[in-house]
Amino acid sequence: MNMRKIKKEAYLHMGIILVVFLIVNKLLEFYGVRWAQRPYQTLIAIILATVIGFSEVLVRSENQSEYKKDRFLYLLIGAISSVTIIHYIRNIMNGSKKAIINGVITVETSQFIICLIFMVLFFSYVFRESKNRDKIRKEQEEEEIELEKERISNNPKSRNSNEIFKYDDNEREKNEMKEDFLK
Repeated sequence: MNMRKIKKEAYLHMGIILVVFLIVNKLLEFYGVRWAQRPYQTLIAIILATVIGFSEVLVRSENQSEYKKDRFLYLLIGAISSVTIIHYIRNIMNGSKKAIINGVITVETSQFIICLIFMVLFFSYVFRESKNRDKIRKEQEEEEIELEKERISNNPKSRNSNEIFKYDDNEREKNEMKEDFLK
């Protein structure tokens, strides 16, 4: 699929998610429900929509150069988010911080939610990287097999040697028949 089309669809999804989330926030605010402190209500909505869009582009992209140039950024996001999540969980377990005060999530909990959202982006990068490595590994194995087949077919001495090569059953039978015929 064309990269421009992938980005266009991702931006559309980002916009839809952002608008829906902001409408839900305004409706909750209109009815007097306050789930997070004021700037974090909007900030979480913006970050969620943005991360979902970037993750979609990252997972759907076929071109390595589209995400390889930002490798350090993805790793940094993963590292910082991991440390923040671990620190928050430790503080909650110690009892030194509270997750909810007066029915509203605290600033630390909002930051925890933001870090969880950023971990989605990091795991999207890890997924794409592992998928790409599997693809590269498979291509290298196929290339090695082709080179080995080429070397064997071009060198008649190697056919009689005791080297072990990777053949499928049909090729092995053909080679055995050729050797029997040549004897």
